[in-house]
Amino acid sequence: MRVLLPLVALLIGSQALAEDIVLASPVTGATVYTAGAEIVRRVPFSVPPGKHRLILQDLPASTDFESIRIEAEGVVAGPLTMRSDFTPPRDRRKRPEVQAAEARVEALERQIEGVRDRAAAARLAVGAAEVRRQFLGDLGKAEGMATAGIDALRALSQMIGDEALDAARAAQLGEIDARRTERGLADLEDQLADARQALAAVTPESGARAYLALEVEAAAATEGALTLSYYTQDAFWVPVHDLRLDRKAGRLAIERGAHVGQHTGESWREVALVLSTAEPASQMEPREIYPRLRRIEDPVVYRDATAGARLAAAPMAEPVVVAQQKAMLDLSGHVATYRYPEPVTVTTDADSVRLKLDTLELEAKIFARAVAGYGESSAFLGAHVVNSSGEEILPSVQSALYVDGSYVGSTATEAIAANDKADLFFGPVKGLLLDRVVEDENEGNRGFISRSNEQGETARLTLRNLTGEAWEVTVLDQVPYATQEELEITWQADPRPDVTDWQDKRGVLAWELSIGPGEEKRITLRQKLSWPEGKVLQ
Repeated sequence: MRVLLPLVALLIGSQALAEDIVLASPVTGATVYTAGAEIVRRVPFSVPPGKHRLILQDLPASTDFESIRIEAEGVVAGPLTMRSDFTPPRDRRKRPEVQAAEARVEALERQIEGVRDRAAAARLAVGAAEVRRQFLGDLGKAEGMATAGIDALRALSQMIGDEALDAARAAQLGEIDARRTERGLADLEDQLADARQALAAVTPESGARAYLALEVEAAAATEGALTLSYYTQDAFWVPVHDLRLDRKAGRLAIERGAHVGQHTGESWREVALVLSTAEPASQMEPREIYPRLRRIEDPVVYRDATAGARLAAAPMAEPVVVAQQKAMLDLSGHVATYRYPEPVTVTTDADSVRLKLDTLELEAKIFARAVAGYGESSAFLGAHVVNSSGEEILPSVQSALYVDGSYVGSTATEAIAANDKADLFFGPVKGLLLDRVVEDENEGNRGFISRSNEQGETARLTLRNLTGEAWEVTVLDQVPYATQEELEITWQADPRPDVTDWQDKRGVLAWELSIGPGEEKRITLRQKLSWPEGKVLQ
């Protein structure tokens, strides 16, 4: 036995109490985090005057006793005793649906046993007939047959033939009866497999349970309640979104939902459910920072034992400081909670319950973005939004995408803080194409450049609109950049880009183009790199 709380000082049954009262304590509420949950069990009780012990025997064996907090209404609470091992026997009465499923399995098992017993009885006749046939064959080989008269042999032969025929018919009839009896066996076995599956569906809970006993004292007959709360790591919820873009209205509807699951070993039935963005399992304090001592020393001289050369050691590299993982950051600046309006059932180890939370409506600026590559590629439909909802839109590992009512795919989406902006994408625009072709390229010495190497490129970007509508398109391409003065990079573009170092990305160029149906737009981009002789371009 492990004693898991400092206040546990008494063994079970160490004091004479007026009455032991065993209470059922199903889960009544749960606050679920993205990793973990706080479980609440509210247990009504009724006690006469005096000292008593309120006993709970249905907590999962994995319950984190250190995190248990308990309140007792209407009585004075005394010592609390808990066990996860060597627990007393508990009431094992089963729920009606479990009893019904077990009865169905047992009835089918007995029915199959009866069919097999009747088939085995029918085959007894087959065995008996085989014995008769064997006996008749041995009778024909008995001693004295050679000296028997012809009439006796004829009569014996007739008798053996008749009896053998009767035995063969009996064997055949027995086998027919056995097969007829077994015809329904396959269907019964299928029904039994279904019944066992149905039983497993209503009994996924593990059998191991913990024991908790709270000593209480009541001055008079009292009706009160125990409220028990504790933390478990065996539950989670994951945000899921449906993003519905209405291009004509310029609106984006974000239907927010959640997938909830748990592996606590007991099922939650009709519980009050709260979803929280708090992260109690994450780092709770900043990392430690230590003083950084620097010093200088004489260089170390190494001697080669063979050649006797003196080699000065290379300058010592700076010590590497390994940063600890930073605490998780809640971009909204506060914890968001979602209280589901109706009771929820979540079966342990089985259910993945999807809940619909709410719908946010945001204005959306429709655009397209095309990124230059080698060859032809499609532009992608985008929606620029500002999160005006006043709360964080949580990240989702799988957001379903809809455009004008049609499903187009799914993607992962990142968090959008309150009042922040974001670009969301809804797949390729098939008729909006960007083609990048390299028209002229040279590399290395050109003969008349005597003291430098050079690399150059001229690329043509062609944007074509084969759709029946006008588009605002952002075209992206890039030129290299350098931080060394010896590596000279120059570039020219016609037309000039609207943005250089787009989104603070060095060398990324952006053109904002309006293109009508059937139109074509061209961009010419030239770039040249020059570096000194004897150097290698990386």
